Amino acid sequence: MKLPEFDYLRGMLLKIYLKKLETKESSDIYQMIQEIGEGQNGFINSLYSIDIQMFEEKLKRNYEMSHGINLTEGIVPQTIYWFYHEDRPVGYGKLRHYLNENLLEQGGHIGYIIRPTERRKGYGKLALNELVKEAMKNEINEILPI
Repeated sequence: MKLPEFDYLRGMLLKIYLKKLETKESSDIYQMIQEIGEGQNGFINSLYSIDIQMFEEKLKRNYEMSHGINLTEGIVPQTIYWFYHEDRPVGYGKLRHYLNENLLEQGGHIGYIIRPTERRKGYGKLALNELVKEAMKNEINEILPI
């Protein structure tokens, strides 16, 4: 049995859980996406939107992508996972189901971002660990991080 992560600097138990993207999400997800902005460090926040209607359209589109529906040429299925700590979304990640030639050169299976107000708290390591577990559950045994 693996013990939960303990943050020795803050003296608290760090634990996150994942939730798959759905076609309808709560306002706290929208607020997190707005806080993240367009993305950083090579991570593109494809859900960033100027208004809630556009955000809802992007949710639907990403839900379809996760099921391989309406994929354009060169696009592979990917699933988005929200990272939660104590019922607050702290970030999100993308898990590509497989890689094409382009993604082998300029991409990978896993990408993630933590919202700016929750950075430097250890969530990134936990999130990556959880995404690797999801990849293994989906029989992605050789993982190339983004």
